[in-house]
Amino acid sequence: MANPSKKKGTEYEVFVLEKILRPIWPEAVRVSNTLGRNDQGDFFSGTNSWLVEAKKWDAWALPAWIRVVRKKAGDRPWCIITAQDRRSLPGDYVVMPAWVFQDLMLRAKRVE
Repeated sequence: MANPSKKKGTEYEVFVLEKILRPIWPEAVRVSNTLGRNDQGDFFSGTNSWLVEAKKWDAWALPAWIRVVRKKAGDRPWCIITAQDRRSLPGDYVVMPAWVFQDLMLRAKRVE
């Protein structure tokens, strides 16, 4: 893999799979190189129908990322897991639609 950006993205996707997704969805699978109309997100197998994208960039483009993910997801729930490459901000961040977050919080309260 000669492209440093692609290598960085792949490494981050593997990190997201192992450290963030597998504890939630043990059957989650990383999907590589599905582009164009068949692109289903970085992770779509084993994520309980969620479309999950992982983004690690120097410059964030949240509005553009959200537009693309919403189009891919259709009616499915989605989230974008992001990290700033320069690490000037600590940790990873999750961006998801408000209705999904509210639904998750309501479910968590019912479990308590």
